[in-house]
This record gives sequence, structure tokens and C-alpha cells, in this order.
Amino acid sequence: MIKKIKECIPDCTRKPYDTDKVISEDFDGSISNIFYQLGRGNALSEILSREKKIISDLTYLPDNLIIAAGPGVPFHENFKNYLSVKKPYVILLENSAENIYENLKKRRQDLQNRLEYPRPDFGIWDIGVMADENNIEYDKESAVTKIDFLLNQRGPTYRSFANFTFKTNEVLSDSRLPEEILNIL
Repeated sequence: MIKKIKECIPDCTRKPYDTDKVISEDFDGSISNIFYQLGRGNALSEILSREKKIISDLTYLPDNLIIAAGPGVPFHENFKNYLSVKKPYVILLENSAENIYENLKKRRQDLQNRLEYPRPDFGIWDIGVMADENNIEYDKESAVTKIDFLLNQRGPTYRSFANFTFKTNEVLSDSRLPEEILNIL
């Protein structure tokens, strides 16, 4: 697979560009702070607006970016326009619902441990997947089921844009592979 990617992608220096970091830069670099400061309804609207602007801006930015796109980015109509104009190579990293659950659970715990004064809404960015509207956590089976539903719902769209797809557990099990992917980009 790596040889195939090397043949398709020209060598050049790439710079990271994380859409979630750009979206949250006015909120101390935290998506959860958008929810905390604006409330759920306003936060979703703000994120949507910022995603649209980011996609438009990407069309005018240099081609040497490695873009980490947030989960909502591919669902904007102007994302298709971006793809047709810039023709980027899209690498999709897929993960299982179980692994996503474990990663989200760890992120919730890490965030809670970092907060000097724990907020009751510390994990509000994952409401609907890991917790209900009152931020009461779902049991593992319910959360995994919800994550699996989203993967099945969104997966076809993600895969339709991908030039290459890797299973995250395979990529992370070979410590050389992520470096090789970055080197060829």
C-alpha cells in the first residue's frame, strides 16, 4: 500500500492544519469550551459556520497541507467544491466503535483530571455519544452502539472521498507506518 501511495503523491514538505484547532482558536483551543461558553445550540451553529469558512479558506491556502478534518467537514456542500478545485489526496483512518469508545472515555477522564475546578459539562462535546443531554454517561454497550450507528451512517461519505483507507489499529500496530505516511505526504 505504501508503494502505491508513494507513486501517487509527489514529494514535498507538508504542514499540519487541524480544522478543530482552527475552529476552537478563539475558545482556548478547545471544542468543549465552545459548548461551555456558548451553550449547545449556539455552539453547534458556531462550529457549523466556522467549518464552512474553513473549507472556503482551504481553497485559497497552499497545497502543502496535511489536513486533519473534523467529522462534520465532509458533509458540507462546499467540501465537494474544495475537492474538485484542489484535488487533495485523502487518507481515511478507520477505527472500530469499541476503540473509539475507549479513546473517548480516556479523553473524558484526562480532561476531567486536568481541570482545576471540574465542570459538570466537561465532556459536553461528546453529548449524544458518550453521555445524554444532562452529561450523564451512557453505559459502555449503549455508547458503543451509538458510535457504531454514526460510523455506519457517515462511513460511506467518508469512504467516497478517500483515496486511501487504513484501519487505525493496523496503522498504530506498526510504528513505522505513520512515519512512512507522513514522509510520503
